[in-house]
This record gives sequence, structure tokens and C-alpha cells, in this order.
Amino acid sequence: MTVDDRTRLNLHRKLEAVLGPEEANTLMAHLPPVTWQDVATTKDLGTVEMSIRSELDVFRADVRSEFADVRAEMRAGFADVRAEMRAGFADVRAEFADVRGEMRAGFAEVRGETHRAIVEQTRWIIGFICAWSAVVVTVARLIL
Repeated sequence: MTVDDRTRLNLHRKLEAVLGPEEANTLMAHLPPVTWQDVATTKDLGTVEMSIRSELDVFRADVRSEFADVRAEMRAGFADVRAEMRAGFADVRAEFADVRGEMRAGFAEVRGETHRAIVEQTRWIIGFICAWSAVVVTVARLIL
């Protein structure tokens, strides 16, 4: 016999007639809302639990795999960044070496020019002193 809403209503009316409305409502509240074939058993719950656990295990494996892939991609990406940075720093070092060489050459040139200017000025001063001394000697001989 299948229990449907009509049979449940008939049962409720009969219980009201025999027990009274409050007791009938209490008893009906304790009956399952569906047939006993529709009520889950412990075995059913165990089966559902095993199914959920199995799905969770698959999900965990998928998550682990995805995280492993992300880690691998990040390692590769960081390796690429490190390689680019090394290449960039090598370029900067080479440019600094070029600038340092140019500065050394420029300073050497300035030192050379300064040395030539000092030598030229020293020669000019010595020449001037010699000429002035000759003039002084000549004037002294003429006067004396």
C-alpha cells in the first residue's frame, strides 16, 4: 500500500476522532513525511559517505596536481626573470666598464694637457726671468 497525502489526511482525521486534535497532531508530527522505503538507512548513508570521500580524494589529488603545476610554472617564470636580470646586470656592468674606461682616458688626457701647460708655463717663466736678467745685466753694465 502506498501512502500519499490523501491516506495521511484520512489517518489524521481518524486519530483526531479517537485521540483528540492535539494528540493527533503530535503523533502525525512523529511520522516520517514519506514512505519507509524513502527513508535513508545507515547503509545508504555509508554508501553516500564513501562516495563523498572518494570524490574528495579525487578533488584533493586534482588540487595537488594543480598546485604542482602552478609551482612549476612559477619556478620557470622566476628562472626566466633571474636570467633576464643577470643579462641586464651584465649589460649595465659592461656599460659602467665602458664609462670607467672613457673616464680614465679623459682623466689621462686632462693630466697630459695639464702637464704640457705646466711645462710650457715653466719654460715661459724661465725664459722671462732669463730675458729680464739679461736686461738688468745690460743696464747695470751701461750704468757702471
